[in-house]
Amino acid sequence: MTAINIMGSSIQSQSGNGAVILSIPTAPVNLLQDFMNSNAYVLAFTWSDGDSDGGTPIIDYRVYYDASTNGTTFSILDFGITAKNY
Repeated sequence: MTAINIMGSSIQSQSGNGAVILSIPTAPVNLLQDFMNSNAYVLAFTWSDGDSDGGTPIIDYRVYYDASTNGTTFSILDFGITAKNY
């Protein structure tokens, strides 16, 4: 990094101290049906976090469902989920 004013540019700074540029987390993975808690009326499932939390802890999850018959219109079923199961 350099600083610049009307007199010119500074020398380059040394490497940083490990600052993290925050980003969105990667999608959850390993979505699996929980057969012990599923039945004819309930589909229970579990998941794991993706490879990256984006540099800050994940605070909750949202569950979406396909409101169409062709996988093009998804709606939120539930949100504010803090466990890795539903």
